[in-house]
Amino acid sequence: MDTAQDTANPTDLNARITLSQVEQSIARCLNAHPIVDYTLPRESKQLTELLALMIFHRVDAVDATQLDDVTVAALGQWGVPQ
Repeated sequence: MDTAQDTANPTDLNARITLSQVEQSIARCLNAHPIVDYTLPRESKQLTELLALMIFHRVDAVDATQLDDVTVAALGQWGVPQ
């Protein structure tokens, strides 16, 4: 896998968002907002939905242009630091 794509800025509309980036974003979100009573925090909703869809459709990466603005914002907030 191309490392340039792995470290791409998620808010860059030319970026490819990898499964690994989504997983790392969820981990950062959960570090800030831990799971309580077996319930994911609402801050992780968009990221976990994206992860589920990527796994279901068996894709390793998606174009940022395929994502809605709320998901792109969540990736920008919780994404891996550049």
